Amino acid sequence: MKRFTHQYNELITGMISCFDRILFKGYLPIGWGDAMEGFLAQQGLRIKDFSKFVQKQSRRIAEHAERLAKNSGRPYLYLNGPHRKEAIVQGLIKAEGLRQGLVCVMRVVEPCQSFKLVPGEGRPRLVTAQQKCLCFYFYFLDPKLGLVHVRIQSWFPLVVQVCLNGHDILARKLDKHGIAYQKEDNAFTWIEDTQRAQRVKHRAKGNWIKMYDKHGRVLRIETVINQPREFKVRRQGVRKGREVIDWFPLCKGVANLFRYAEICRGANRRYLDALAAVEPPVEAMRGLRHLARSRRRNGRPHRGFNPTAEDDLCLFAAVFRGEHTLHGMRNQDVRQQLFGTTNDRDLRRRQANKVSRLFRRLHVHGLLAKIPRTRRWRLTKHGTLLISVFLKCHYEKYPELLAALAA
Repeated sequence: MKRFTHQYNELITGMISCFDRILFKGYLPIGWGDAMEGFLAQQGLRIKDFSKFVQKQSRRIAEHAERLAKNSGRPYLYLNGPHRKEAIVQGLIKAEGLRQGLVCVMRVVEPCQSFKLVPGEGRPRLVTAQQKCLCFYFYFLDPKLGLVHVRIQSWFPLVVQVCLNGHDILARKLDKHGIAYQKEDNAFTWIEDTQRAQRVKHRAKGNWIKMYDKHGRVLRIETVINQPREFKVRRQGVRKGREVIDWFPLCKGVANLFRYAEICRGANRRYLDALAAVEPPVEAMRGLRHLARSRRRNGRPHRGFNPTAEDDLCLFAAVFRGEHTLHGMRNQDVRQQLFGTTNDRDLRRRQANKVSRLFRRLHVHGLLAKIPRTRRWRLTKHGTLLISVFLKCHYEKYPELLAALAA
């Protein structure tokens, strides 16, 4: 990240980092058919009473939502069809100058995970199923958290979702410390003191990192984690029947929020470092000559790389993909990029062995490094710089040279 900010220092007025959307979900421990059947039995109900029971509970939720809106003197809105809920809410806030409390309650029919009755052996049974039900959105303005919404689905298992906006939280902190700012939509276009403020779509298995221009003035790098188990956190757990402190898959939960922040900051930093290599310095151009030379490791030769060779170009393009900045690359990731997918086990094994040899070759040339305690690899700073120059030469410099020679 320092490389990027140093290279484009004259164009950057400041830099901040914060969470974007923070989503919490709450579930009752009756999210599968057998558990729901057990819950009904505890209430003295039979499975055939399921529909009447859940409809009664849904009406109670709807009555509570309407009563809350009425007692607070706030709108109780029904949305039919696609709408931008937050745009409606922001319109209400701006029109009425709201600062705190309930903004409105919305109700809308949306897909949800619920249950349905199906025939079973001797009796009907409940199974999980994708349904549509009435969902309620409660929008609040909190003095510290800013705009918050709570979504409750009216059908069992009554999933609750709480959504916070990291930019609103930061805005409240700036207000508290008297730091002036300008905010458009969900982006800060100017902050009086970014140093004080800081204190205060590449996809990979459901996670992604993206870059976009916000309002023509804000370069935004954003990492989104939907599948946290692709990452690891150091915590207490059980291995081979023993309680140990080790690296385990990252789980969803407030306790791991610090690890989410570490992962996102690291991914954003590596992404910006890769962008800093877009304009190749002179020394990197010289590095291509060394890249073309063979090297020896443990008495074995490892040939260099040729900027005009199609195989080397495909390999560099495969390892330079943006999604690898999230949590590195595996043999399987690069193998699918180079050879596609196949059901032939022998062919897949030969392809995997070839990729292993390619990884070793990249490692010997200092382009690739192993991530400790994993089977993943990541480009080194040296590798990021040289591969970016390699690709730039192939796609830009060589065509320009050929065009000049043809003229």
